[in-house]
Amino acid sequence: MPGKDDFIGRHIGNNQIVSVLGSGSFGTVFLARNLHVATHMVAIKFMNSAHVDSRQERENFIHEASILVKLKHPFILPILDFGILDVNGSESLPYMITEYAANASLRQRLQSHSPQLLPLSEVLTILTQVGQALHFAHQQQIVHRDLKPENILFNAQAAALLADFGIATEMPTSTIRDGAPIIGTPVYMAPEQFEGTVSKLSDQYSLGCIAYELVTGRKPFQAVDFISMGMKHAKEPPISPRQFHPSLPAHIEQAILKAMAKDRTRRHADIATFIVALNTPASSFSASTGALITPSRRFELGSTPLTIGRARNSQYVVVDSQVSSHHAVIHSADQGHTITDVGSTNGTFVNDQRLAPGNLRLLKSGDSIRIGNTVCTYQINTPAQVEKNTYASSAEDNPSLLPPVGLPPPPPPRPRSIAPFPQPAAGAVAPKKPALYRTPWIVALISVLLLLTLAVGFLVIPPMLRNNQATAATPSSNSAATTAAHARGMTATARVVSAQATTSVVHVTATAQALLTATITSAQNLLTNSTGGTPALDDPLNDNSGNHGWSENSNCAFTAGAYHATIMQKDYFTYCPASSTNYANFAYQVQMTIAQGDEGCLLLRYSATSSSHSYDAFCISSDGSYHFITKPLNDPSNSVLKDGTSTAITIGRNQSNSLTVIAQGPKYTIYINSQYVLTVTDSTTSQGSVGVGARDVGNATNVACSKAKVWEMKA
Repeated sequence: MPGKDDFIGRHIGNNQIVSVLGSGSFGTVFLARNLHVATHMVAIKFMNSAHVDSRQERENFIHEASILVKLKHPFILPILDFGILDVNGSESLPYMITEYAANASLRQRLQSHSPQLLPLSEVLTILTQVGQALHFAHQQQIVHRDLKPENILFNAQAAALLADFGIATEMPTSTIRDGAPIIGTPVYMAPEQFEGTVSKLSDQYSLGCIAYELVTGRKPFQAVDFISMGMKHAKEPPISPRQFHPSLPAHIEQAILKAMAKDRTRRHADIATFIVALNTPASSFSASTGALITPSRRFELGSTPLTIGRARNSQYVVVDSQVSSHHAVIHSADQGHTITDVGSTNGTFVNDQRLAPGNLRLLKSGDSIRIGNTVCTYQINTPAQVEKNTYASSAEDNPSLLPPVGLPPPPPPRPRSIAPFPQPAAGAVAPKKPALYRTPWIVALISVLLLLTLAVGFLVIPPMLRNNQATAATPSSNSAATTAAHARGMTATARVVSAQATTSVVHVTATAQALLTATITSAQNLLTNSTGGTPALDDPLNDNSGNHGWSENSNCAFTAGAYHATIMQKDYFTYCPASSTNYANFAYQVQMTIAQGDEGCLLLRYSATSSSHSYDAFCISSDGSYHFITKPLNDPSNSVLKDGTSTAITIGRNQSNSLTVIAQGPKYTIYINSQYVLTVTDSTTSQGSVGVGARDVGNATNVACSKAKVWEMKA
């Protein structure tokens, strides 16, 4: 390649080179002036001839450059022209002409502010603009491969422009060949990039490294050579950004570190998700979900992008001549959804404002979206209610049955930790059906028998000892007769005492059994009386048409004719309230099937404020156990108040169980498959919504619910 000064004054098309702007390993960038408009300045980048030293490579350059010329986005440095310059007939130099970014690069801006950090608002603006540009490029299947502050420029309006998409990296020389280096700047390269693998996710990692540097003032890793740097990226975790910038919001740190995950499958789903995470404070709930309501149907928006257009392969096909084949796309984000126009002819409008092609627009609930002649509405569903279980029992005593008359009540249970249920090993025998949970009665009866046994001992043993002593003092000639007489006396005494003891045991046992029978009979009568009238809520749970406000989000959804609660986070509980319901005293019944995983739950008296929420819940497991959990207002997590096992539960997955809870003041009477199981007293909540839920104690859980009914009761 000729010397830099040899290019000064040379004409390239309608432009004359006036000075050198900079140079690097792939070539040199010059400033040039348009010959017809003197005030119009452009930049011309000449690439080293080594990258086009064959006919095939020149053809590749023309092909790739023609693609980049069409890459039009407000935050991408536009390529105006390209070509191959023959120098003296012996050397070919590929070049590209771009707009001139007058306000230098991000690297120069950082250097001018050092040692001070850029304002956080400015950092987020830069990352958002670059992220939007990169996301648009990824949609066109173009990967940058060499993101770094030097390749982020600023135009006269101070907007960030992503530059230098690295044409050379699209050519055969971009891979390791004959010892050639891997393309990229090591300090910003993803771990897999050091092994020759590049993708959209490696671009995300590089942007994460840039974000790290912007918020800390330092690069994430330092090393003396290429191999050492590769090892740091692959093995060494970055220091927490908040150690260098203590006031940095936690959600920004979390978003950056996720983008820099060593395992690329653990990074954000895409650049759009990363940018939204940077700009959205974290909440205690999982990502919001939404729906696109169209004139013909409702599209539930999950993690899968919703493509919109006239083409038949679009998820939402709009038959309208004003709509392009590929018109727009809606992407999932941590706190909602974004919509992007993908270069449509007639534009995409949100609240009557036309979107710039490629720009991300974060949607708000109620936004009107117009595509051609079709108007849709975006609606944010209730956020997924997910929180961690503490698995700690409360010390509060809530006996399931009253103790028998005349006996002291059993001591209150001590607080204890509840570990997640162990899963059976492969080939393990299925657990035996658990016994009915009647621990208080069993303890009471055993206590009675022990007391009676002691009483018998005190009545029988002292006379025996006295008789034995008298026998020892009698002359030997009378010993046999005396012994026989005493033996007969002892036998008679023992028979009398035994008969008395047996009578007492029978009497106490009969009393306990009578009380138990009376309690069960009373509970069954309560069930019959409470559920015999017309229900205030009678919902088959096929869909949300009953206007009960069942939550719809990534964890709560109507699928295959049932309402599903799903949780895939170990030791977490997801709850799905019917927000339009509000009951104080009621009987609540749901048909429940644990299709997968651990526990299905009835949500009771759910109530929420702007900052917290409270509820009670009764959960059953596919192994025959149950838990009653409670979540007081302003407490960070729930806790187990009561647990046990019941033969009333039909055990196993994909088995249907009918759950009924009768709430009267602080007392809950609970039934499974119309059989009384227990009574719990808890004053955490007094009124609120009903709902369902799922509990993951080691396995991803999916619970299908149907036939929800509520009968209101008097206090």
